[in-house]
Amino acid sequence: MNNDDALRIELHYDHLGSRLSRIGEIEIHYDRLGSRAIALGEIPLEYDHWGSRLRRVGDTDLEYDHMGSRLKWVGDREVHYDRMGSRMIRIGDIPMSYDHLGFRLRRFAGMELEYDWFGSRAKYVVVSDPDDLTGHNLILLFVVLMQLAEKSSSGAASSSSSGS
Repeated sequence: MNNDDALRIELHYDHLGSRLSRIGEIEIHYDRLGSRAIALGEIPLEYDHWGSRLRRVGDTDLEYDHMGSRLKWVGDREVHYDRMGSRMIRIGDIPMSYDHLGFRLRRFAGMELEYDWFGSRAKYVVVSDPDDLTGHNLILLFVVLMQLAEKSSSGAASSSSSGS
């Protein structure tokens, strides 16, 4: 984003650096065990029957494929994946663009993600207007960040188990 008026909003993580704790000033609240987010600021989060799959963020329903592993709908917007089915490329009419290697999400919904020095996690979200990070865009950002974190942690778990 080449706009001089762009606003960089920091994404904060817990002391271990593994769990998103705030998006700018918007705190993400977790359950007592600290394993599951229960609110995005004042927006409640609801999970499935077993409590493992996020089903609703405020008034926005989330639906998954028949195996329950891939997000298929965010509200009334269908989630589209690349040919391999491993990476989101669009949510409804909102395209998602990745870095030149295709590993890190860079832009979507008028927002740009900047990563930490190692490139392993998003550190800032850049918006041209603070109002761009409210309402539905905030929910989209949260859902996408949680999906990326889940994919990253499952990838790390599978690579560590295959290395033993």
